[in-house]
Amino acid sequence: MSATGDVTVFDGRRQVATGTLGTNGKATVNVTGLSRGIHIITVRYAGNAQVTGSSSFPQLLIVW
Repeated sequence: MSATGDVTVFDGRRQVATGTLGTNGKATVNVTGLSRGIHIITVRYAGNAQVTGSSSFPQLLIVW
């Protein structure tokens, strides 16, 4: 089983980026346009027919 499909990056409840998982099960996502300040970032994976979806723990990001 391998994870395939898309991941979605959120700043709080606002979607800020999406990415597609590669054959290695990893996605590279560029997030631009975040204002200065504190952001709470989470990443959600919707899942596929073989792998259940999941969400990351919230991560604190400070933009200077």
